Amino acid sequence: MDARLYLPKAWVDDADRCRAADIPEHIGYQPKWQLRLAMIRRARVHGLCGIVLADSLFGTVTEFRQQLQAEGCTYCVGIDSTLKVIDADRDLGEIPEYSGQGRRPTRPCNVRAGATSSSVREWSLDHAADFRKVTWREGSKGKMSSRFAAWRVRPAHRLSAGAEPLAACWLLVEWPQGTESPVKFVFSNQPATRA
Repeated sequence: MDARLYLPKAWVDDADRCRAADIPEHIGYQPKWQLRLAMIRRARVHGLCGIVLADSLFGTVTEFRQQLQAEGCTYCVGIDSTLKVIDADRDLGEIPEYSGQGRRPTRPCNVRAGATSSSVREWSLDHAADFRKVTWREGSKGKMSSRFAAWRVRPAHRLSAGAEPLAACWLLVEWPQGTESPVKFVFSNQPATRA
């Protein structure tokens, strides 16, 4: 449907190599997630709609998810197991009263350097009792099934540095029977409840 040449930074930094490959001078480096976002925008302009799906190469990038959200896209994207989350309902405390000196406080009391959050892998292991077997369509090898769980969480990658967690989303996790730990992790901005 759409394509764009990805140029690694090493290529863009090597003018001789780019000239030898006939790459126009105005073409520069762009991260893959930015290229993908531009393709999604073009698809939407041409009337294509639906849920944006992406693997963890894209879904792990906070800016990618935030741009999709800002542009009104519903997404379901893979993420790395190391991304941090907190419970969507976790109390972060009140914003402290202004003392009259310096800048007015904007962060809740519990959003401070050193605050803790779990990786999505740790979260899943801590909530192992929530996993349920799901069976879906029959394929050529018969019915397909695995164990899944879903929770409302807030991405909190920078909480330990004092940054407020992002807006609530779904964390979906697959943990097949017989494996030591979960294998797939997904963030989705689907609504908290069905309308």
